[in-house]
Amino acid sequence: TYGFEKTPVAITTGIGNQGLVAVLQSYDETIDIHYKWADTLQTYTKPIPLAGQQQLKIVFSRDGKYYPDTIVQAFASHLALNRIPTYKNLYHKNYSAGGTHGLTDGKKGSTNFRDGNWQGYWGTDVEVTIDLGQTKSISEFSSGFLQYNNAWIFLPVKVEYYYSTDGINYTLAGIENNTISPKNKEQLVREFTIAITATQARYVKLKATNLGVCPDWHDAAGSDAWIFVDEFSVR
Repeated sequence: TYGFEKTPVAITTGIGNQGLVAVLQSYDETIDIHYKWADTLQTYTKPIPLAGQQQLKIVFSRDGKYYPDTIVQAFASHLALNRIPTYKNLYHKNYSAGGTHGLTDGKKGSTNFRDGNWQGYWGTDVEVTIDLGQTKSISEFSSGFLQYNNAWIFLPVKVEYYYSTDGINYTLAGIENNTISPKNKEQLVREFTIAITATQARYVKLKATNLGVCPDWHDAAGSDAWIFVDEFSVR
């Protein structure tokens, strides 16, 4: 059986009784969806409960014959799931990761910047604030960023995380500086993580500093640089 011209399934997330769930919807009713879970292939019939940080492998069949295509989607469960961030600088419309909830939908990005899981910011810094809805115990902040300098996408210069109980006065949780050269031509994903002693907070903030412009050695020197971020995870 030949492969697909386009991905035949939409992958969304939701919150079920057991927490984060993956919802798979085919664009073609004649195609059956299957997923690999704990090394067992199962046929998709209802939302799939997810826990922690896990990968789902999705395959397809029609009339009992399997397609060679495999989709791998990574997920991350955390305290900010489905919360709507407040954006200081809005993401680019072409790279929205699904919209305003794109950084809290539990879907992690791959090395493909067109996979639909990345929010892109062109020439601006990333600064988002999330209200967790109530005061919670937090001890870790994490976000994934992409670098692919052929597409003008660079890792941030640094990433800062903050927390607050009132949404006005913020405490710096920590700063992580980038250590990967912007000249690195790989398509790579780096997780920027800060761990702290467990503390009570309701509001959390992410700041990621854009490189600004493509460096002078780059083919597009002087052009605005991109930052791509996939999720703002709080645990």
